[in-house]
Amino acid sequence: MGHYRRDKGFPDWFQLEKYSETLQFKASDWLAALRIRKSILDALSGLEKAGLEPCYAYQIMPETQAELTALREAPLDNMGCGSWAVIAGEFSDASLSLPVREMKFVDIARLKQEAALNAENGECPFDPWKELEKWPNLPDEIMRVPLRGKEQSFEPLLVDMRATNAVLIKSFEAWLKKARSEQRGRSKQKRPNYTSWSGYGLLPYLDLLIWRKEERVRRSSEEMAQAVGYDQTDENFQATVMALARRLMNDLGELEALAAEEEYRL
Repeated sequence: MGHYRRDKGFPDWFQLEKYSETLQFKASDWLAALRIRKSILDALSGLEKAGLEPCYAYQIMPETQAELTALREAPLDNMGCGSWAVIAGEFSDASLSLPVREMKFVDIARLKQEAALNAENGECPFDPWKELEKWPNLPDEIMRVPLRGKEQSFEPLLVDMRATNAVLIKSFEAWLKKARSEQRGRSKQKRPNYTSWSGYGLLPYLDLLIWRKEERVRRSSEEMAQAVGYDQTDENFQATVMALARRLMNDLGELEALAAEEEYRL
């Protein structure tokens, strides 16, 4: 594993003016931007834990480098970093060995990739995902219905039918207990002040955090605060911006629910 260095200044692509429009961000805008950063950070953390250099992502998926470059040129263009999401899924804490677990986007990506390969290799007469493209578009009002609403809540799950009934029941009970606890926790939390997230320099901080992990350079919290324009004490920066970033990068569930509720009201 490589060592962290102290010999680099902040990168040329980092410019605070690029983030000014976050003042107008709604929950859905924040969610889109934060999902991208979470995928990249999860992938880099997974590579580091596995003893692999960050550049390994570029070797196995060259498109990851192009995606990261594009994000840095236009940090509020939330077109996505799908290749990073795939790598992050490989190191997900929700192991594929769990008989009952939440379905993630990476699972859908894997299924689509496997179906395409099976069709290409002749193991399947057609690619079912391409057949889905022939279906008519769903009405907009259906597309806006949230997965997590006030009266009903839907959570897509993956179930390994090879496990015994006893194992599946035990696994589902464990998942349900965790899901109910998280749901109650979200209902007690206040709606975030998104304007303060912009003022904190949340997205610039996360982008510098990605850069630190990618380049393996060290920067103190004081240096990071100064770079993102945070003008309060270092202790305050750690307790607000850094703590908020850790919480969001650990779980976007609350923001997902708020974004769905916001979209549904529209």
